[in-house]
Amino acid sequence: PSLVANGADQHGLTSAQFTGGVRFVETTPGRGGRGGASRTGTSQVLNLKLKGQLDAIDEAEFQQNVRFEDGDVVGDADVGVYLASKGQLTLRPFPQNARRVPRVTDGSVTVDASELIDVDLDSNDLHARRDVKTVTTAQKGSDAKPASPGLFNDRDPIYGQAAEFWYASATKQAHYVGTAEARARVQQQPKAQPSQQA
Repeated sequence: PSLVANGADQHGLTSAQFTGGVRFVETTPGRGGRGGASRTGTSQVLNLKLKGQLDAIDEAEFQQNVRFEDGDVVGDADVGVYLASKGQLTLRPFPQNARRVPRVTDGSVTVDASELIDVDLDSNDLHARRDVKTVTTAQKGSDAKPASPGLFNDRDPIYGQAAEFWYASATKQAHYVGTAEARARVQQQPKAQPSQQA
């Protein structure tokens, strides 16, 4: 493992690169006066844009075998760009010879996309683009709930696909957008029942 850092006398450190396997841990302030939480990123290479010193990170770019964890949110990809000041994470594949398709799991929702997934780590909202596939599973304890009066029940997984996708974590609302060539589709396949589609 190695570290190469650059800077200028008047600005201090402006960039740094860690190679050979990296583990990045950031402690974020707790909400409502509670204790802080940890955000953890691992990769083979980490490039940092700095504001004067190593612990003043403006942007962190993880490369190769990227895994980022923040509470219930877990993201994997070839490349992950974390904007520390905004609490935003963007996951992408390598432009060529992609090895790991961007994937984000938020407890009950798993999202895969071939171009990118943007995650707001403060709200857990996300946006995904191109060849998006989603799987929504039942929440724990949902077996005890009565059948939902909606289009889908609360027990079986819901599968979605679209060209573009948005998810609001607080309201559990999902928005799928398709194209003329690839329509948006959402379906559920309950056991021993015909499929339901929307």
